[in-house]
Amino acid sequence: MCYAIPGRVVGVVEGVAEIDYFGERKRALTDSAQVAVGDFVYAQAGLVVKKISEAEANAVQGYWEKALPELREKDRELSSRSVGVNNWLEGVVNRAFAGAPPSAAEVEGLLRLDSPSDLSSLYSASNELRRLKLNNSCCVHAIIEFSNNCVNDCAYCGIRRSNAGMSRYKMSVSEVVSAADYACNKLGFKSLVLQAGEGAYSVAELVETVENVKKACGTVVFISVGELASEDYAALWEVGARGVLIRFETSDPTLYAELHSGQELGDRLECIRDCRRQGYLIASGGLLGLPGQSLASIARDILLAKELGTEMFSFGPFIPHPGTPLASCAKPSLNSVLKVLAASRLVELESKILVTTALEKIAPDGRRRGFMSGANSFMISATPSDYLSKYDLYPGKSLRDEVVAEVRAVQEFLKGIGRAPTDFGV
Repeated sequence: MCYAIPGRVVGVVEGVAEIDYFGERKRALTDSAQVAVGDFVYAQAGLVVKKISEAEANAVQGYWEKALPELREKDRELSSRSVGVNNWLEGVVNRAFAGAPPSAAEVEGLLRLDSPSDLSSLYSASNELRRLKLNNSCCVHAIIEFSNNCVNDCAYCGIRRSNAGMSRYKMSVSEVVSAADYACNKLGFKSLVLQAGEGAYSVAELVETVENVKKACGTVVFISVGELASEDYAALWEVGARGVLIRFETSDPTLYAELHSGQELGDRLECIRDCRRQGYLIASGGLLGLPGQSLASIARDILLAKELGTEMFSFGPFIPHPGTPLASCAKPSLNSVLKVLAASRLVELESKILVTTALEKIAPDGRRRGFMSGANSFMISATPSDYLSKYDLYPGKSLRDEVVAEVRAVQEFLKGIGRAPTDFGV
C-alpha cells in the first residue's frame, strides 16, 4: 500500500519543486533530492522524499486519477456543515471561517459546550473547514518504537523509569533499519516516526540509526526521543531527520512539574523552539484528562501548540496505566477529546491534526469520530512483533497481528470517509 501519490515535477526554482498532480500544482522543498523538470517524485510534509521512474508513477497514478475525484466527492458529501441555534457558537465559527481564530476565552467556551446540538455543530463546522482548507488530504505515518528504556519518571507513562514490571528492550541499528525498510519499501509509508524513551540511546547511536534509515528508505523521518541539546538535534538534521515529535503535555508549569519529576516546562518548550529554529517540522501537543487539569489550561495548550509553530497537533487522551501513580484515575470522555480536535482546527486552519491510537481505547469508533471532527492524520505502528507488546505506554495497545490487519484495512477506512493520502506539498 502506498501512503502518498506521485506527481510530475514541472519546475524547480531555488530548491523548491513545483509538482503537478492531475492538473493541480503543489510545491515541495527538494531538500537533499536531486530532481529536474520531468521527474516523477513522492512528496511528504512539504518535502520531496523520493524520485521514481515514469513506469512506477504511472502504475500508481492510473488508480488515483480515477479514484481521487470520487473520494473528494464523498468527502464533500460527508462534510456538510450543520448550522445550529447557538448564536455565540455560530459567531466563533463564522469568524474562524473568515480567518479570525478564536481567542483563549472563546476556545475555553468551545470546550465547555455539552449539548448534542452544539457538539454536532462544532464538529461538522471544523470538519468542513478542514475540507475547505486542505481538501481530502490525509497523512498516514508509520511509527517504530525502537526502545522502551527511559531515564524519566513521568507519573502518567507506562515506560517510566520506576515501572519495575516493564520488560525493557533496545533495538539495534540493523533491527531499526530492517523495520523501516519493511514499513517504507514494502508497505509504502512515506513518513516515518522513530520513537524511543528519553536517554535510551547515545546521540552517536541516534545519528547512526537515522543515517542508515535515510539511506535505505525514501521517507520523511521524524525523531521522537525527548529533550536533546541543540547541537545534538543539529547532528540529527545533518544525517536526514526533518521532523520532531515532542509533546509538551500541558502548558501549566505547576502541573507539568507535578507530573514530570525533576523536569521543568520551560526546558521542554525551549527544546521545541530550538528545533523549530533549526528548521524541523514540529509535531506537538498534550495529554487530555490529566488529574488537576482545567479547561482553561487545555485552551492554553491549544494556543501554545499554535504559538510553537506546530505542523501536526497531537492531543490524545490520558489512559491510566497500572504501573504508574495515576493508575486509579479516570479516562476522559470521547467528547472531551473531540472538542479539543475541533477547536484546534478552528485555531490553526491548515494544520495536520492527529487522531492518536489511544482515542480508540475510549471508543471503538474513536478514529472515525476524530476524523469527522476536523482531524486529518494518524499513525500505524510498524514496530516488530517481538517488541511491540513491550512498548506499553498505556494498556491495550495493538499487537503485530492486529497491526497487519489494520494496515490492510486503512485503504477501506480512508475510502469510507472520502480521504486520500494526498499530503502533496504546500
